[in-house]
Amino acid sequence: MRTAPDRAPIQLPKPAAGVIPADPPGIAAALAWIGDEYDNLCATQHLAAEHGWDDAVWQLAWSMDNYHHRLGRAQDEVAVWEAGLAAAERLSRPGPLIAALRLMSSTYVKVGNHAAGIACLQRALCLAEAAGDLLEQARIHHAFGFAWDEQGDLRNEAGTLERLGASEAARGGARRPHRGPGGLAAGPADVRAAAPHHRHTTSAPTAGRMNHESRQLLLEGTTRWQGLASDMAELWNPG
Repeated sequence: MRTAPDRAPIQLPKPAAGVIPADPPGIAAALAWIGDEYDNLCATQHLAAEHGWDDAVWQLAWSMDNYHHRLGRAQDEVAVWEAGLAAAERLSRPGPLIAALRLMSSTYVKVGNHAAGIACLQRALCLAEAAGDLLEQARIHHAFGFAWDEQGDLRNEAGTLERLGASEAARGGARRPHRGPGGLAAGPADVRAAAPHHRHTTSAPTAGRMNHESRQLLLEGTTRWQGLASDMAELWNPG
């Protein structure tokens, strides 16, 4: 059972002989299992790092990512992902490193370290472009939108929406559910409905103090979100 069913799973090695993995019956049970075993999971990650088992280190960070997100444990998430990113660096394989940089970025943004978050994304995008990985490029542009939005940077967010649309088109618009309010999976209809209210945060300009340029940028960004949502709806329900 995955705590984020809409997210593509990573490849894990087969369990050792005689080991029977836990199989929680639902997301709530899976989150409860992680909560019960949290200290052991962190200890396992530390042990793996000490022994140079770098695949296990970053895979544990990935596996705990949604748990941290759902429970709002951002500081714990930073510590786990910093270990995961260091392990991915040592592996020097594009796939794990790109994913680790992208998820590390979102973690930094959640705790207000926007500069570090943007730096991670810039590096991840360079690696994804060099690898020709269009799916990761789209994910990274999506993460840029989140980062700029959390900073209240409407100009950069609007530009990111354009690049995200281009990335989706370039990779054929793979049918991946978008995340709606609270990080839950959302289909195209939900994205269309949420587009005018996309991730309003306390850091974004309020209606009372928006200048003309900010209103125009917000309008342009909303229009692009609506257009992208319509495109994704057609890809989601072809024919």
